[in-house]
Order: sequence, then C-alpha cells, then structure tokens
Amino acid sequence: MQGTNLTRREALAGVAAALIPTSAIAASYKPKISVACYISTQQFSLRKIKPIDGLEETYSTFQKAGYHWVELINSFLQGDLKESTVALMKKYKLRCSMAYNGGVMHDDAAAEKTIASTLDIADAAKSLGAVGMVINCNPLPRNDPKSDEQLRTEAANLNKLGRELKSRGMRVCLHHHAPDLMENAREWLYMLHNTDPKLVWMCPDADWIRYAKLDMIGLLREAGTRIGDMHLRNSEAGVWTEDLGPGEVDYPAIAKFLREIKYDGFLSVELGHAKDTKITRSLEENLRRSREYAEKTFGVKA
Repeated sequence: MQGTNLTRREALAGVAAALIPTSAIAASYKPKISVACYISTQQFSLRKIKPIDGLEETYSTFQKAGYHWVELINSFLQGDLKESTVALMKKYKLRCSMAYNGGVMHDDAAAEKTIASTLDIADAAKSLGAVGMVINCNPLPRNDPKSDEQLRTEAANLNKLGRELKSRGMRVCLHHHAPDLMENAREWLYMLHNTDPKLVWMCPDADWIRYAKLDMIGLLREAGTRIGDMHLRNSEAGVWTEDLGPGEVDYPAIAKFLREIKYDGFLSVELGHAKDTKITRSLEENLRRSREYAEKTFGVKA
C-alpha cells in the first residue's frame, strides 16, 4: 500500500495554506437548505422511465416539499435534459445552489476533459443562480490508493478548476465517497491541505464519513471555514433511512459545530434509498419531513 512521502517543504506549504484566512469566514451563521437530485435518478431507474419523462415531476415534487434551492446533478444539465431543466426550474421557481460533476483529476490528459465538462455544466448552472460546482474525483480501479505523484497532480488540477470557476464568479467544492476516505481520509485531507484555500472549498458528506467510521466533528473541524456545501443523509443499522432524521449520524452535533464557525454555505438534503431501505411514505412526504428536520436541527428556513 502506497503512503504519502511529501518533502518537508511541501508539508509546511500545505499547513500554511490551510491557515490562510479566506472569504469563507462568514459574518454570521446563515446556511441555506437545498435538495439534491440523486433520489430522482434512483426513482427513474426503479420506475423504468427515461429521465426526460420524469423531470417535471421531479421539480414539481421539490417545490411541493417546500424547497427553493436544488443541487443539480451533471446529467440534468447536459444533452436533451439541459433545456428542459432550465425551463422547469424557472417554471417551479427553483434556484440551483450547486451542480455536481465527477471525473478523473489525477491524470492531466483526462483531467482536461473533466475540467471542460465541469465548466460547461457550470455555465448552465449559473444561469439558474448557482454559486459553484461540487466535484468528485474518480478513484483508481479497485479503489487502490493513489500515489503521491497522482495526488499532487489531482491537487494541481483542482486548483486549475477552481481558478476557472473563480473567473466566472463561482467556486468549486470537493466532495468524496468511500475511496477518498480510506487510510484515515488520506486523499481528501491531502486535497484540503495542498490546494489553494482561495480556489478550492470542501463538500463533506456526513453519511459517507459515518460509513468510513471517521471522527465526524474532527474531520469537519479540520476543514473548518473551507466548507462550502455539505450533503445530508442518515442511516440506521447501516441502512439509509427513507427520510432525513435521527439516526447514526449525529446531526445536532454537526449543527452545533457549524454554528461555531458561523457557516453560511449550503446544507443539501441528499436522500438515497438502498435495497433494504423500508419505504412507507411518498417521496414528496419524505422530502418534506427531511426539510422540516433540517430546519429544526440547523435552525434555519429553507
């Protein structure tokens, strides 16, 4: 298994970068609640319908459930879905908070394509009010750990993407799944400490941190005021719950921490239903209950 063998200069540079004050330091605690589209893609697959045929119901459901901000997924702003998404978001008076994309960033040639597609999506998202993009860097085959050189390349490409988005008045927030959190979050923390805090923000996913059995508040505290978006979902006995509510993730503790840092980014409700998730209510009802739980727990209105 490959370790991280950075030079002393690189290590000190990373620590110094993490300590640079940024505009992320908010004047007051004022997060905004949004809803993510992942659950919609699951619904399309379950019902065996084409996304284009389910888009209007998706945005209508988000509105009825009381949301005003939507974190869009990449496919909704590409191809034949792009025009429909723009029209329907406006019809239902919804705004895009962030838009999600993923791709290879640890190889320069492949990263060039990832950056290009991310910027195309960003331009469409910005027309709907988006302040930035959420990016997830693809893992290696078999989720092998990336080499030190691959991590350096990935960090450089994240800075490049961040610079391009900044020129558009937007930001990039780095998301993660399980592979990024292996070896005590080696990859994700490397990116935190070795990217420019003026260019790259972070998007921790609470339920993936739970899955990795990491110190939730410790990891969030390390990211601190560089958190620009956060994905919310919960589990019971390791299984995703049908709505966002009490469970294995201690959201009251997370809310307490976010108040301490005067968080003003997004809180994105990202429901996901696993094979063993017990579904007892409609999606609209589960989304409404999730919004109400987030509002109560974090002390804000959607």
